[in-house]
Amino acid sequence: MPDLIAPQPDPVKNDLPASWDLVVEDFEEAFGEVSGTAEVIADMRGRDRFGFDKYGVRIQPFNGRDNLVDAYQELLDGLVYFRSALYEQDDDVLLHLYRSTLQTCLELRRAILQRDGE
Repeated sequence: MPDLIAPQPDPVKNDLPASWDLVVEDFEEAFGEVSGTAEVIADMRGRDRFGFDKYGVRIQPFNGRDNLVDAYQELLDGLVYFRSALYEQDDDVLLHLYRSTLQTCLELRRAILQRDGE
């Protein structure tokens, strides 16, 4: 059974596109002129800069890390933030986001184990 919460190696730069650029492109295509789009894109660019400042490379496919494990670990962190926010503020939108993230964690873990033949 793989250790899905173990730290991953530092990413390694390659010649593939930066993943944040791909995400921004997808986001712009999906939401275009929807209110708040420009602000979310600015936040995405900020996270891209933060990652570059931390690791010295941008996130890319095939960078030596397991992207699904990274996503799983980040979702686990997101769960605790959503749950803390729900404790502080009873809100239907937060509850929906929390429950959706719980479901996504379960499905992603299953997908990783299936991919790995577990």
